[in-house]
Amino acid sequence: MKKRILLVVQALVIGSLLIGCSSSTSSKEESKELKSTDEAVKVDTTELLPIGTVMKLKNVDKAVMVYGQYQKNVSNNITYDYIAVPYPEGNVSSDYNMFFNRNQIEKVLHVGYVTPESRKLLKNVQQQIDGTKSQ
Repeated sequence: MKKRILLVVQALVIGSLLIGCSSSTSSKEESKELKSTDEAVKVDTTELLPIGTVMKLKNVDKAVMVYGQYQKNVSNNITYDYIAVPYPEGNVSSDYNMFFNRNQIEKVLHVGYVTPESRKLLKNVQQQIDGTKSQ
């Protein structure tokens, strides 16, 4: 009988702990909800921006997210500063890839993740671009 009462008490304690955890988790999730904004981020668009950067382009209604820099469009053999996909949809198909240059950026909405490694890569890519332009 004592074991049965002990098991019932343990079950009630565990149950109430689980209920408390789930309600506190959901309230934390609700408070973490991202707020949508179209406010521009202050950034120098003449410099190459990292992968993951979300921006609005001139004469384009949809925001785009950068997934590559210094990319060649094989259909016209032209090299562009960036290749991007529609945001938030992402890579729908290659038909939705967008090639563009820095001068087409209207505003930056979010700057992508930056690490020492990504800074070094961007610097190397910029050197390649500068070398190509000087030839």
